[in-house]
Amino acid sequence: MTTIKFKNIGHSNANFECKVTGDVTEDFILEQVKPHCGSRNLEALLNKNRKGGIILGGFHQIGEFEFSKGIH
Repeated sequence: MTTIKFKNIGHSNANFECKVTGDVTEDFILEQVKPHCGSRNLEALLNKNRKGGIILGGFHQIGEFEFSKGIH
């Protein structure tokens, strides 16, 4: 099981976490952050070390996330 910690998401700078038992996909990550964002054009980008990443709304960073275990 992987835990994803979200930090400073969206206009409210929400901090929360969720647990995932299956595969972690970009769609899954974006579904978690949508309620906290006003942007429609969302994108999740992984860091090079694959232990986390950032959330983009348009061309602006609107939050970040990290995994309790890196994904492969």
